[in-house]
Amino acid sequence: MGQVAWDKNQINRSISVKVGGDYEEIGVFRAAKQYLGKSKFIKMKDGKSFSVPETSIPELIAANLAAKRHWCGHFKELLAEKKDFRNLLFRKGGLHKVANAIKNKEDIAIIRAFHKAWEMTMGQMGERARENNLDFGRLVEVRQEKIRNEILRLKTSEATANWFLKFCADATKGGSLAPIREDAELIRDFIFNRRNFDRLQNLLLFGLVSYESHKNNKETNKN
Repeated sequence: MGQVAWDKNQINRSISVKVGGDYEEIGVFRAAKQYLGKSKFIKMKDGKSFSVPETSIPELIAANLAAKRHWCGHFKELLAEKKDFRNLLFRKGGLHKVANAIKNKEDIAIIRAFHKAWEMTMGQMGERARENNLDFGRLVEVRQEKIRNEILRLKTSEATANWFLKFCADATKGGSLAPIREDAELIRDFIFNRRNFDRLQNLLLFGLVSYESHKNNKETNKN
C-alpha cells in the first residue's frame, strides 16, 4: 500500500514493475531518470539557493510504459497544484532533454508547435515589457499560470484542439506557424481525433514546462 503522485486517492495498492528495453519510448524514460530523478539546487541572483525536490516523472513514465499506456499519460495530475507546477518549471532543462528523446512523430509535432508558439508569445510579451517598462519575468509567470489553468479546464477533444489552434494563431497574430505548416496533415488528423483527447492535453502541458530558450540550450551544451 502506498501513494503515487498521479493518483488522487490518498492510499492505493502499488507494485514494482521491471521496465525492459523493448519499449518504443524507452529513451524517454532513460532521459527522465537521468535528468529528473534527483533533487536540484537553484542559485538565485542574490547568492541564496534553494532545493527543488525530485520529480515523480521517471516513475510515472515507467508505470505508463509497463502498463502499455502513452508515456505522457496522467502527466496533468503532476501539474494540478500550482506549487508542483512552479517546481517543474525549475526543471525545464531536464524536461527539454526528455522532449528531445521522444521518437513518436505526432508527439514531436505537437510539442514542437507548442514550443514555437510559446517562444513567439514570449517575444510579444518582451516587446510589451520594453514599451511599458514592465517586469518581463512577471508577465511570463502570469501567462504560464493562465495557460496551465486553461489547459486543465478543457473537457473535450474539440475544445482542446480549438484551444491549441487559437494559441498558435495568437502567437503569430493570425499568421501561419511554421511547425504547423510543415506537419499540417499530421497535426490536423491527430488533434481532431477524439481518441487523442487525454494525450493531447498531457502533451500541451508537457510542452509548457519543457520549453527552453535557444540561449539556455547553448549554455547547457557547453557545460
